[in-house]
Amino acid sequence: MEPDGLPEDVLQFLLDHIESVPHLEALLLLWRDPQASWTPGEMANRLYVAPDAAAKLLEDLARHGLVTVGAESPRVYRYCTDWDAGNLLMPKISATYSRQLVRVAQLLHSKASPGVREFARAFRIKKEPN
Repeated sequence: MEPDGLPEDVLQFLLDHIESVPHLEALLLLWRDPQASWTPGEMANRLYVAPDAAAKLLEDLARHGLVTVGAESPRVYRYCTDWDAGNLLMPKISATYSRQLVRVAQLLHSKASPGVREFARAFRIKKEPN
């Protein structure tokens, strides 16, 4: 366990691949039924987000190799079983999220986007040498 109480592999996965709570919840929905295909509209209804936001988060998950994009129109998304060989990490992520929802949500909310971090770095005050 890490000092914040999250298993190290789960913590690393969340930091490396998950941008927000809706991203994680979308991934969990897809994982629970890997044969199901989801449109952005269906995901939006389930997550209570706008269809454009659902489309973006599904594309983000696809970019990370966590979901696949079907050739159908409208686009459909499915869970990609290839990235988690043996389905070992996703059950652990799901269990951690259900047991430590607040801690996981705080971690994800505290992650600033790379653009925001870069913008903030531009305004960092540097100490003048004496």
